[in-house]
Amino acid sequence: MAGSYWPHSWNLLTKIVAVNLVVLFVAFLALMFYVLPLYEDKLQQQRKQYIAELVDMATGVVENCHQQELQGRQTTSEAQQSALATLRVMSRDNGYFWIHDMQLKMIMHPYATHLDNHNLAGYADPNGKKLFVEMNRLVAASGKGYLEYYWPKPGHDQAISKISFVKLFVPWGWVIGSGMYLDDISEEVSSLRHKVYLIVGLVLVLITAFSLIVAVRIKKPLQQALELLQEIPEQYRPVQSVTALDESNRLLRAMVNLVTALKAAKEQAEAASSAKGAFLAQMSHEIRTPMNAISGLTELALDQAPSAQQRELLEGISHAANHLLSLINQVLDFSKLEAGIVELEQIPFNLRQTLTATLLPFSVRVRSKGVRFETVLADNLPTRVIGDPTRLRQVLVNLVGNAVKFTRQGCIEIDVEKGEQTGNHCELRIMVRDTGIGIPQEKIAQIFAPYSQAAASTTREFGGTGLGLSIVKQLLEVMQGTITVESQPGAGTCFSVSVPVEIAGPDTLSGSADLQGVPAQRILLAEDNEINRMMLARLLEKTGHSVDVVPDGKAAVQCWKNGSYSMILMDIQMPEMDGLEATRIIRSLEAGQGGHIPIIAMTGQDSPEDVENCYRAGMDLHLKKPVQLCELVAAVARVAQ
Repeated sequence: MAGSYWPHSWNLLTKIVAVNLVVLFVAFLALMFYVLPLYEDKLQQQRKQYIAELVDMATGVVENCHQQELQGRQTTSEAQQSALATLRVMSRDNGYFWIHDMQLKMIMHPYATHLDNHNLAGYADPNGKKLFVEMNRLVAASGKGYLEYYWPKPGHDQAISKISFVKLFVPWGWVIGSGMYLDDISEEVSSLRHKVYLIVGLVLVLITAFSLIVAVRIKKPLQQALELLQEIPEQYRPVQSVTALDESNRLLRAMVNLVTALKAAKEQAEAASSAKGAFLAQMSHEIRTPMNAISGLTELALDQAPSAQQRELLEGISHAANHLLSLINQVLDFSKLEAGIVELEQIPFNLRQTLTATLLPFSVRVRSKGVRFETVLADNLPTRVIGDPTRLRQVLVNLVGNAVKFTRQGCIEIDVEKGEQTGNHCELRIMVRDTGIGIPQEKIAQIFAPYSQAAASTTREFGGTGLGLSIVKQLLEVMQGTITVESQPGAGTCFSVSVPVEIAGPDTLSGSADLQGVPAQRILLAEDNEINRMMLARLLEKTGHSVDVVPDGKAAVQCWKNGSYSMILMDIQMPEMDGLEATRIIRSLEAGQGGHIPIIAMTGQDSPEDVENCYRAGMDLHLKKPVQLCELVAAVARVAQ
């Protein structure tokens, strides 16, 4: 398989063996031509030092005997005989010495004793006579020194290289010497050289075997990796080079190409994700702006409906609009969860009021269908907790909404109780039971997958996006909560949720805004959509406030300069000048002239970054479109206080 794509090359096995052999060869040359000659020189120096020490030791013995002579304890002859006797013993135990005098008389010879007390002037060997003359000339000039010459070993006729050390003992005129044959050193070095040959050969065999084993063990996974790389797209493979490459280099080149391509793909994915985020933000604004108008105008129309039939039609429009908004929110929320950009608020809120307000609309809808709806809130529930009420409502709405959708008779029960408490943290346990169609056991895991329901017929019969439970599961993961489900087809379903919350302390207790006692406000409304301007103005005027409207941020800044308003409702996306820029200008002007006007942001963009941008620009509050009347009144009351 690999041969079909990868070129033939100097493979890894050959390279490893060759590199090891080259290293071994270089080490061998260094050993033979540098280390061994260096060792031979060192050994020769040591031996020369040794024979010099022997001669010095012999001279010391002679000096002691001479001292006996000077002290009158021995005659000269007795002292010399005593010294010779000691030196013969030393020569036998430690090395050999010879002694002759300056008149070439041999006093002591180490192995040719027949030469003792003979004059070397009549020595039959002219070379020998010449050698002793050279020794006498050397000690006469410097007192001691080394002399290198050729001399046969005892019992051999062939002369070989030899070094001797001689020293003159002046009082008696003796020349004391000792020597060594250089072939002894050469034989030792030669023996060592043969050992090196043997060791190098053995190492060569071991390195070759080791290299083969290592190369095979390395090459196998590399080859497998190369074969796997052939399954990647052609553009990610390394370009075939004219230069032969081994497996490791081919793999490295392939990985470099692959990482480069993955980096480019990552950058493209990040750009696409950024574009997707911008698109979702824009779509959120564009969809929620008309939805804001539909919801608000429907609410206004309901107050003015002259007949019950018209009210019924308007309530149908309102219900459809709320359902459409729920679907839009589900899709947008799921996109945020997938992108990991959902952030949780940590604010104090009234738990019982939040739960009651969330469940009340379901109670009305369910009872109109003839289904019993029961809510049990435990007495030991904390009054106020710190958490994200919006996400908690979203979890509850999705679960109860599912129960309402799939239950045609029987009852729906919601139980909320306090779980285990540790310090000021506790678990909030929510159980949603229904007597609906139920879920087959093998389909339970599937219901939490996005765009999925237990059966295809469920979507056709009951509708829905299939995102509700997926959003619930992902939200609970972000909230560090859990969800479990028990169900039987035809008998109903029970969802159990556990969510950690923090119990609010005394310093966080604060009452809700008093909506009834808020005085009439003079409000400047900046909104580019004409229908939304009309709807929001009517809603605010309905609650007793005075409203001036402008179509963009530039006009809002100018009106703020010319009028005296108590607050500003500011859309974010507007022509000419957006709401963020208008807010920055107002805040900068306020810094010079003093004062502070509350500014409430109204936008369909509700990502954490969008909310943070609003507060960073200087806005006091953020409202997400579509804005309900109760939310609008509460926001006005909050900033008015």
